[in-house]
Amino acid sequence: MAQDDQLTAMLAKLSASEALVLARKVERDRALGQETLPTALVLAGLRPWLRELRPERTPTLCRLICTGFEDFLTDFSEGRRPSGFVSRAVIGPWWEAVQKVAAPEIGVLSAELRQFIEKDDGEGIAALGVKARALALQWTQELVATLQKGKNADPEIRKHFGHAELHQDLQEMTTVLRMAEPLRQAIDKVLATAVRNNEAIGRRLIDFGEASVNEARTLYREFHDEFGLDSAYLALGLMNRMAAPWHILRLARAFSWKLTDAMVRDTEFGIIGDRLLTQLQGYAEGVERLAWKRRGLRPEGVDYERIGELLGLYGDLAAGLTAEFGFRRESPWGEAILQSRSTLANALGEEHMEMVQEEILSVLPVLRRQSGRQVTEEPDLSETPSESDIARAASAARHLALVLQRGARPGYANAARDALEVVGLALEQRSDPLFGRLRNDPNDPVIAAQLEGAVTVASALFEDGRADIMARRLRNALQITDSPSDI
Repeated sequence: MAQDDQLTAMLAKLSASEALVLARKVERDRALGQETLPTALVLAGLRPWLRELRPERTPTLCRLICTGFEDFLTDFSEGRRPSGFVSRAVIGPWWEAVQKVAAPEIGVLSAELRQFIEKDDGEGIAALGVKARALALQWTQELVATLQKGKNADPEIRKHFGHAELHQDLQEMTTVLRMAEPLRQAIDKVLATAVRNNEAIGRRLIDFGEASVNEARTLYREFHDEFGLDSAYLALGLMNRMAAPWHILRLARAFSWKLTDAMVRDTEFGIIGDRLLTQLQGYAEGVERLAWKRRGLRPEGVDYERIGELLGLYGDLAAGLTAEFGFRRESPWGEAILQSRSTLANALGEEHMEMVQEEILSVLPVLRRQSGRQVTEEPDLSETPSESDIARAASAARHLALVLQRGARPGYANAARDALEVVGLALEQRSDPLFGRLRNDPNDPVIAAQLEGAVTVASALFEDGRADIMARRLRNALQITDSPSDI
């Protein structure tokens, strides 16, 4: 264990160039069966560099085959897969299973690959990749056929694919591998056009301009002649490479003069819109899963930061969809957008916002006393709010402000708007008596801490100068003289 720690520490000190040289040597030695270092441990230590720099890797047979569906790989591994995605989670069990059904062929191909690597024969490796991907299609089809037997399937195969989602991944792999070579070539051509027009970095499409769209349209037509409905996978592969996936709708628009969904929804291209809208609803449902519920969630159970990320993804995709295409409200796609907004409005409704209010106002706790039908409140000075308490309240305040900012136009901020009014009034009513008490006793640490917390949450919530006024009142109550820069 000590030696492993020393090796890890040594690897962490390497420069980028040194890390890449070592990675190439280790991978090449492993491919040739000439390992002299603990390969797995070394590559694990170098992984941060490999992820950041994405160098050309020493090929393995598995890696050569995966090139055929590389543009469809996703880290998403839970739930039903949208069309055009293959989860990376399937690669391990798939490779173990194909080694069982095709051990002799894999042995021959691996021996050929070692010879090409030893000779640095790039052309030979490329030709072997084409051959291996064609055979991999047959192996994967055999796995799919075996799994379709259900309980009668080979138990050694079944054990690798315990989740139904992995079966979906295999089906998607066979679809892509069936047209792997022309599909990869077509995507490469569009990317090359995009690079020439400064619209791509590597295999990442930053934009999708007119020249790239025209190139994709020409290739799509050729693909349609050969592959029919499966030509949609060219669009799906391109979409997987886009920083803004809704840009793929520019390709759909290029086939029609009418800028509405009606012209494409019932064609093979409809799968694109369906996937985008499924993704939109997925973001909304992600917020729904995280939102406050009266039962089952403790105060620390809501991840406001993650909700904010999902609202950002939702907003970008929703804006992109409506900007790129005309969605009629009464159409199925228009109704899907409205449904996603409804999901958000319900998730971020009164129940959620009541709990958010409680968290924000927790920095100014009160004791409630009932006299007959009248309920009165007075400051609760029994505890000093901790830094973590104030940080949590500030996080809730930023969340409320974010929902108001992002949700006004889509219509899911109604409850947040009401909550802001309640919080604003409560902050004022709860802080006023504390300011009076603090002026009489500037050394009271509990009152000072509570008011500092109130200033913090007000800063996160309001842009109307309210927080500045509260901060000045606090300084005055504490008898702190303003510096010239504060005046």
